[in-house]
Amino acid sequence: MSQNHVTLEQVIALARQLDAADKLRLVEQVLPELEGVVKAGNETVASTWYGALSNLGVAPSAEDIDQARAEMFGNFPRNDMT
Repeated sequence: MSQNHVTLEQVIALARQLDAADKLRLVEQVLPELEGVVKAGNETVASTWYGALSNLGVAPSAEDIDQARAEMFGNFPRNDMT
């Protein structure tokens, strides 16, 4: 028994040959399957967000943030503006 392996590129090429109505029918049939996958994947998203930005390094400390605010707003509002 031989199995035909269809690649994504082949499916896209075939889909591009369809008229607009058939493309819409194709999307209508594939979309419910994708919605199920997305909903199943969203259940674990909350636990994976923790540490999502850990590759950016250590966060600034409260003191660093306070110092940056003081530098930014040190001369606010400016009195030399007329």
